[in-house]
Amino acid sequence: MKKFSLKKVILSAAVAMAVLGTGITASSTFENTAKADTAESTVTFDDGVGTPGRTVMYNVATGAATKEATPTFSRLKDATHINVYIDPGLTDAEVKAVLAATQSWSYAAQKLNFYITTDPSQAQIKYLTGNSKEGTAGMTTTHIHNGYISYSDVHLNLQHPDTYDNTMVRALIHETGHALGLDDNYDMETSSVMYGVITQKSIDSGITPKMYDINNIDSLYGF
Repeated sequence: MKKFSLKKVILSAAVAMAVLGTGITASSTFENTAKADTAESTVTFDDGVGTPGRTVMYNVATGAATKEATPTFSRLKDATHINVYIDPGLTDAEVKAVLAATQSWSYAAQKLNFYITTDPSQAQIKYLTGNSKEGTAGMTTTHIHNGYISYSDVHLNLQHPDTYDNTMVRALIHETGHALGLDDNYDMETSSVMYGVITQKSIDSGITPKMYDINNIDSLYGF
């Protein structure tokens, strides 16, 4: 296993491109994998039903559903050593965007460290082939065990998977934020990369994590 120095990677000028992505939503699902003595639950971010951007927690044991409105939902046990698996089936553009996304978070929160692993079973974040659901730019499924994120699966569903551009990078930065434990928001279009819709305005404001996002990561992990 080798560490890749994301902080030393220089982003291509393509990252500065302005690419239309109006109306593309980004979604994430959360799956609690706790044992039966703890009620299992599923949380869906922007599931396309009802109010866009709502977060619904469904308790399998009781059938109860509750709404949540918090900037975070869980965290990795150790964010200073995050194993990343990159599916070899991803396009060259997607791989480049994964590196740009993880580098972006590493710059934003200096104590976040990402390492490449070729063994998906050892990864806390897996960037995988296979499209996310229709109508979303990306989707992250996060598995929780004993109160911590054990691993997350990240999928994209972009019209041009071979084109490295701001839409792709911004989608992966957003989904990586979910894998780190950040929730969606729908009222901070220009001041949070966790704004749940890719719009031209959100891209023009900058696709990297904003101070709001950085503060949430620092608070979540005690940095």
